[in-house]
Amino acid sequence: MKHWFAVSRLAAVAAVVLGAGGTLAQSTAPAAPSPAAPASASRFAHLTCLPGGKLVLNDVAMAVQELEMFDGCVLSYDPSVRTRGNKVSLTIQNVILHGKSKIDLTDPNPRAADGVGHPDPHDTPTQAVPTTNKGQRGYAGGAGTAGETALALDMDIQQWDPASDGSLWIDTDGQAGGNGGLGGKGAKGSAGPWTRVHCYDGGDGGDGGPGGAGGAGGDTSRVRLILRGAPVASQLAASKVAPSDWPPDVATNQHVIIVSGGYGKGGAGGAGGPSGDVGEGHQCKFPATDAHEGHPGSAGPRGADGSAGHFIP
Repeated sequence: MKHWFAVSRLAAVAAVVLGAGGTLAQSTAPAAPSPAAPASASRFAHLTCLPGGKLVLNDVAMAVQELEMFDGCVLSYDPSVRTRGNKVSLTIQNVILHGKSKIDLTDPNPRAADGVGHPDPHDTPTQAVPTTNKGQRGYAGGAGTAGETALALDMDIQQWDPASDGSLWIDTDGQAGGNGGLGGKGAKGSAGPWTRVHCYDGGDGGDGGPGGAGGAGGDTSRVRLILRGAPVASQLAASKVAPSDWPPDVATNQHVIIVSGGYGKGGAGGAGGPSGDVGEGHQCKFPATDAHEGHPGSAGPRGADGSAGHFIP
């Protein structure tokens, strides 16, 4: 079930709807000069995101005199931005929206990297040496990588242009954790030698390696949205797992801003590896009695699933 928080706006903006990690700053006062953007902000006179297009930003802080977004366009951030921190700021003097558009704060990859696995049946420890020895356990699968938290955003919109006839969704989905790697096959048990006096049984196959743990899911991010002045904060989390679909309010209503996202799902634990091959027995001659082959080892245990991400208030 999804929960929304709506705030009445001036005629220019019908509603602002907050989901996970949203903080609204609003005022009914006349527009005041926009707070100064960070000194390091890149400055642009006009940016346009065309219908169905993508506009990728590569600066942590940006100040734009006018941002125009057409139906179906998505504004996102280049992955290199994350190397400079997990928070971005966007100061806009005038915004014009047509149809439904989105600011995507999520990681471009829907799932973090999986753990290293050992699917090759030949990727095993060396066979056990005689006399009668159990094979070594298979290699452990690697742990999945934790999902990234969505980028945090400070966004100041000084003016919602009267020509706007659209709506905006700010997507704060956390990234899913990577899956755990596959455990490796156990080593082969020793082949019992025949010493012409005694025949040694073959060794048991090694146990399969444990699967890797799944990575934790990423958290939603905090968005601080300023519309025309002094802040009055409210927030509410939505109970759902990423990835999120377009909120219906964005598709059906004009003059609506929705800040919403779901937490990242934890990665699945990797499967345990199979037992190693058993050591061979021998048909022996008197006075030795025949030797028997070993027994299979146990399959490796499955890795633990990663924990889900959290809503960040």
